Amino acid sequence: KKPLGDQELQNAVSLLKAQEEAAASFFTTGHILVKDWYWDQEANTLMAGTKTPLRLRLEITHGWGQPILHLVVVGKTFKALSYGERKLYMGDLTPGALSKFFPADLDADLIWEVLRGFPKLRPHSRMESRKADQVSFLDGRGDEMEVLDLDPDSGLPRQASFPERRLAVRYGDVQQVGGILYAREVKVTQLEGTRSLTLKNGTMVFNKPIPDELFRIDIPPGFETEYIEQPKTN
Repeated sequence: KKPLGDQELQNAVSLLKAQEEAAASFFTTGHILVKDWYWDQEANTLMAGTKTPLRLRLEITHGWGQPILHLVVVGKTFKALSYGERKLYMGDLTPGALSKFFPADLDADLIWEVLRGFPKLRPHSRMESRKADQVSFLDGRGDEMEVLDLDPDSGLPRQASFPERRLAVRYGDVQQVGGILYAREVKVTQLEGTRSLTLKNGTMVFNKPIPDELFRIDIPPGFETEYIEQPKTN
């Protein structure tokens, strides 16, 4: 099979754009499995988000009901309640800020894609297809910023790889609700390493109003607050 033609590239981009526009908010419950990282077993999840303004909430809870982590992202800032450490972490969503909690470097765009369960079209200088069923998004220097693998049968996104960040996001079991696509299984893996995170989503609810208080975090008594500063670069 040969690389994608111009029309197929346009189709892939149109799909990403249409899906990005289709979902203004989402809500779902499910499970998360983390390997070689913060804790190592399956836990329950509650996730919600709004696109404009960008607000996300992820609650991770042990099977027996004990909370593990509550993360809220609002714009370019985050707060994370780590129950095991009895700490509230807060700071700006700079590169690496969330790598304490996730096995990969998730920025505001990427965490939206992972939780929403579908890749978005990111800013790029140009795109080309170097292999069958694959789109490469290039920066101004011609380096690959993102490589998107498509399913050969459906043309739907199957995996987005980010060579510079050394991570990949795999989208499996894609479902459709009222014209909106999302993956029932999203797996974030390191390109060189063993850490991974898998989200197994229940049915997603889109474009219903989400109460503002869901995106607030109240600090429980006895928790200390730690600000995550941006690493100083010399």
